[in-house]
Parts: sequence; structure tokens; C-alpha cells
Amino acid sequence: IRTLPFNHILIKKPLYNKILIQEKSLNQYKINSNALINKSLYDFKFIISAIAGAISCSITHGLLVPLDVIKTKIQIDSTYTNINIKQIINKIIKSHGLIALFDGFTATTSGYFLQGA
Repeated sequence: IRTLPFNHILIKKPLYNKILIQEKSLNQYKINSNALINKSLYDFKFIISAIAGAISCSITHGLLVPLDVIKTKIQIDSTYTNINIKQIINKIIKSHGLIALFDGFTATTSGYFLQGA
């Protein structure tokens, strides 16, 4: 629920509209195959929505991975409990490097990519 407004308003809707505008310009062409004879691209609106949802969902949750790392550090390590977020970030970077803030980034983005579709 924390990413819902950001996900839908700032990414998914504009991305969906951009894809839809490009799709309408291609609507004059027909798909010719055995399974899909004379179907326009407009008939596949759900695919466009799934792609927009998958991209926007993976972006929004991927951007929040550092906050999840910070939250987890606070929960499992008592040395992180009485300091502010800036100090926590500096402590993580000094002890584990900048890449430590993005632990789980690939798993999170790929998982939410599938969920967003």
C-alpha cells in the first residue's frame, strides 16, 4: 500500500498512455498469423496494461529496497536502534559498502515485475 499512489499515478498511468498512443498509431497494421487473422493491435490492450504494470511495479519496489535494508538492520541489530536514518546509511556504507543498500534488489524487482503483470 505504501507504493500504490506512486506506482499508479507517476509511472503506470503515463507509461500505459504512452504505449497506448504508440499502439494506436500502429493500429492500421493487421496481424496475419494462423491463430490471429485480421486482429488489430487494439484488441491486445490487456497486454499493454500488463507490461505497464510490470514495469511500474518493479521500478517502485526497486527504489524502496534501501529503505527495506535500513528497516531490517534496525530490526535485527540493536546498534542501529538509537541513531537516525542518515547515520544508519553512513554506518552501512562504511561497514559493507554502498552495494549493501541494494541487497535483494534483483530478487525484489524481478518478483514484483511478475506480480505487476
